[in-house]
Amino acid sequence: MKVPEQIQQVALELRGRHDDFIQKLFKYKIDVPALDLGGGFGLDYRAENKHLDLARVGEGIHDLITEYSFEDKELILELGRFLVGGCGYYLTPIVDIKVSRNRKFILTAGGLNHFRRPVDHKVNHPVTVIPGKTPDYLNGAVEVWKEKADIGGPLCTPRDLIAKDQYLEYAKIGDSLIFGLAGAYGYSSSPVNFLSFPYPGEIYCSKTGYREYLVRAEQ
Repeated sequence: MKVPEQIQQVALELRGRHDDFIQKLFKYKIDVPALDLGGGFGLDYRAENKHLDLARVGEGIHDLITEYSFEDKELILELGRFLVGGCGYYLTPIVDIKVSRNRKFILTAGGLNHFRRPVDHKVNHPVTVIPGKTPDYLNGAVEVWKEKADIGGPLCTPRDLIAKDQYLEYAKIGDSLIFGLAGAYGYSSSPVNFLSFPYPGEIYCSKTGYREYLVRAEQ
């Protein structure tokens, strides 16, 4: 038994969607030694206040075990992105800003080749602008000011769009963008060798932020 990926209200899902399945196990006298209760607990990528309620999940699983006498079953939970998704950030500098058909496009040094998830799922991750210095020869270039823009990487494919209609207070060439909730499905699931662009660097920071360790240098 497997709950669909990215389910937030797992307790409700367990009781609502899978009761029929469990009833069929009893009806046909099928004895299973293990139950897989999760294909990945969810994260609130869209900032909709849909955080996973672990206490409610525990109550739902406890009720399931009690009602169906599953005390002798092995229960499998895949925590996945729930543990690591919020621990990672993807940082990439803005190298250009263009206007096409009255839309602004922010072009970054990295994109789909480093950070695949928002491209595949078409979901904007939280993004923060880190101010930087614009080269003197680019003074007067296009900027983003209290408006929405699309954010794309360096690859020669229209799929390389890591954010669409992203509202930003202000952004310019030379700034950097930090994408939050990037600790899962980042480097390990991205086509880092595509078109021979540089590999991203990886830095581990302590919880307090006072200590940093270089895991992998940019290559």
